[in-house]
Amino acid sequence: MEINQYENIILNIAQEVVRFLVKKGAKTQDAEDIAQDVMVKLIEANIVLEENKLRPWIYKVALSKFYDKHRRNKRYDNILHELSYHSCRRKFICIQYYE
Repeated sequence: MEINQYENIILNIAQEVVRFLVKKGAKTQDAEDIAQDVMVKLIEANIVLEENKLRPWIYKVALSKFYDKHRRNKRYDNILHELSYHSCRRKFICIQYYE
């Protein structure tokens, strides 16, 4: 298989992954970032896989990155919610104290 052909296969799979992640609930920009991260990982690792193993590997890594990002965002949202709750509670206590 020629390099250009291999690159085209990878680019097509990357586009598929973006659509797949958007259907799973990712924002388009996040899906594109994840696909790009996976492609960078593939290039940096200097991995050359057969076409029948390439697609499953890319999807597996992309889905894993999506789940990690989702968990990280959920944790961040919980922290923000908790901080805003404690901030409001302190303001309420201060208002009651000074009244």
